Amino acid sequence: MKTLRDNLPADDVAVQASATALGDMWIKLGKFRRADASFHAIEDQALAEGRAYPAMMAGMKRVWLAGALDKAREANMMLDALEQRPIAQEPGFRTALRAVRLRLAVRAGDDAEITRLAGTIAADQGGPPVLVWQPPYPGDAMAEASNNVRAFGGVDVTSVRSTDVASIQWVDVGFWVRPDGHIEEAEILRGSRAPAWAPAILKQVAGRRYAASAKVGEEDGPGSYRIERVTRKNLYATPVGSNIRRRVAAPGFEILDLTASEAAMSPPGE
Repeated sequence: MKTLRDNLPADDVAVQASATALGDMWIKLGKFRRADASFHAIEDQALAEGRAYPAMMAGMKRVWLAGALDKAREANMMLDALEQRPIAQEPGFRTALRAVRLRLAVRAGDDAEITRLAGTIAADQGGPPVLVWQPPYPGDAMAEASNNVRAFGGVDVTSVRSTDVASIQWVDVGFWVRPDGHIEEAEILRGSRAPAWAPAILKQVAGRRYAASAKVGEEDGPGSYRIERVTRKNLYATPVGSNIRRRVAAPGFEILDLTASEAAMSPPGE
């Protein structure tokens, strides 16, 4: 960061992109006070120099950090102040601030507000970014083993009964696609109770790469905020003693981009 700042203009894209990197590092190391101090220093310096873009980026980081530390009142006050800045009226930052407010609603467990804000984000953004590459989705070792055994006329590895058919498992994943095409801040917004496969989905999302913006600079804003619903398919099973023969399907995932469709934002089954 020091090398970039010493050798490039303050408004250079590389300098802008690295502005909050130090604070992000402190967050990953669990040094939250240092992270906030870093973001605060960036915000104050940028405001003093009349650079609205890095000031807003650092300010939003401070709001998110306060919310993550359960300082809801402080986070909402800072967010209200950010929304009064002229740059907040630009489309990219208007969406970004709504995304930050959505994340605060997630922390507060306000499902109605989550649904409302997710809908406004979906309606306010243009077309989705172009996905260039993504890692494979996680497999299910038990299902694969059963499929292989059945292919050779054997017996399933597990005996599936009617009581083994779980209710719908789902999660809503929120993440930023930055102007350079990289993913940041992927997180579970809400979902069914503690699905074991959710961490693997977050890892898959974090590993994606999207096409970079045609012009990467201040005018592009913070990027695109996406919300995807991941639903795990249920197993179809034959109830014990039933004469009805039903197929046993290998479990998999269904992905719905809620910020690129008119799908209902309410949880499945509602």
